[in-house]
Amino acid sequence: MARSRLYKSQEKKALQKTILSILGIIVVIIVLVKVAIPAIVNFSLFLATLRGDSTTSLSKNSPNYIMPPIFAFTFSATNSAVVNLSGTAQGKEQVILYVNNSPVDTIDVKDDGTFVFKNVTLSPGENTIKGKVKKDNKTSDFSDSFTITFANKAPTLTVDTPHEGDIVHQSTIQVYGKTDPDDNVTVNGFIAIVDNNGQYSYNLALTPGDNQVRIISQDSAGNQSERDLKVTYNQ
Repeated sequence: MARSRLYKSQEKKALQKTILSILGIIVVIIVLVKVAIPAIVNFSLFLATLRGDSTTSLSKNSPNYIMPPIFAFTFSATNSAVVNLSGTAQGKEQVILYVNNSPVDTIDVKDDGTFVFKNVTLSPGENTIKGKVKKDNKTSDFSDSFTITFANKAPTLTVDTPHEGDIVHQSTIQVYGKTDPDDNVTVNGFIAIVDNNGQYSYNLALTPGDNQVRIISQDSAGNQSERDLKVTYNQ
């Protein structure tokens, strides 16, 4: 009987220890969830702020944040030295235009939030365009920049075959020559193949008798070069 009572007493103590252990684990988990984990997260955010990772989001959420202008980027090349540049910004502000990192003009934003810079002068070659918004004595960050290439020189265009006045006896001839790389070439309005070196080719179908052949090369700025010649298809 004494042994039975002793066994039951030990069993009760073991059960109590198990329950206390479980309660202790639950308390530790609660402390981790409520205190430790948030503390770790906040400390990580603090470190990220020190590194500058959160600078952009914090500045955008600031009541003093000024949104940069948004340009309507509609073309990347032109053969005109003077262009108009438009976009949108918040009302009652001014937009400062930068061309190749230099401020060139400042205008007021219209009531509808639009702005237009007229007669902006470009330099030959690539021009980097960006802007800032000015409000009172504060300015925004730069807008996204984009590049406009100003080129007004006609593309190179040679015709290796055929030659003016050729008389051929097949219904198809290969029109072959060279232009500047990345230019577009058409032969009598049909698109020719242009490789990375500027070599172009097109198989042109002929009709019996005289055939006029017009080759046009056009670059991304709209500059063109043309060559016209006549070949005769003699069956």
